[in-house]
Amino acid sequence: MVENTNMPNQKNDKNNFDNLLKTLENLILTGRFRPGQRLVEAELVKRLSASRYWVRDSLKILAEKGLVKIIPYKGAIVADLSAKEIQDIFSIRVCLERLAVHLTVERITPTHLKELKQIAIRFEEAHKESDIQSMIQSNTEFHDYIFQVSDNSTLMQLISDMRTRLHIIRYAAWSSPEVLGKIVEEHRLILKALKNKDLETIDPLIEKHISYSKNYYLMQLKTIEALIQGTAV
Repeated sequence: MVENTNMPNQKNDKNNFDNLLKTLENLILTGRFRPGQRLVEAELVKRLSASRYWVRDSLKILAEKGLVKIIPYKGAIVADLSAKEIQDIFSIRVCLERLAVHLTVERITPTHLKELKQIAIRFEEAHKESDIQSMIQSNTEFHDYIFQVSDNSTLMQLISDMRTRLHIIRYAAWSSPEVLGKIVEEHRLILKALKNKDLETIDPLIEKHISYSKNYYLMQLKTIEALIQGTAV
């Protein structure tokens, strides 16, 4: 039998491509590449030490995720969103997250509640230390755990896709001490509502809880538009 010597290389190639894709995605999600910024293939090839074909394929995948827009004859840019697009995507996200919470209410156990409380405590500790990165991480863990309890992987993927498409608003409100204090309190209220299986309370609470960054970003957009119009006069 002839040994297939190509298999290890194929595996390594896939791992390398996956790493490249993840690196590009993280550069966008963390704001290193800004909305509207042009992504020049030659520059990415040099910066990331990757082949032009891999970079091109990665950009196509990121375009499917809504992180990149590929414009004919011009190339790729980091996706930007209009106020209407943000509102449209956000409306879908709210519906999906409410559905996930409804499923979670049916399945949640004292063990789940205990784990959620520990995550909420980590958020509060990070809040006391003004550790923004730890707050963002524990807040994501808090909501992801709720979705995990829903036990619907397709729904979780759809929610993840909507959050990814709204990446440009992700950090908009994290500089506001007032908002951070509200998030601490709302985590406690969400825990209480889940424990009591109180959907009447939790439905509007979920929408309010995830609206802060959207509202702040849209407010910034209006300010920028007003400044532009004022300059043009």
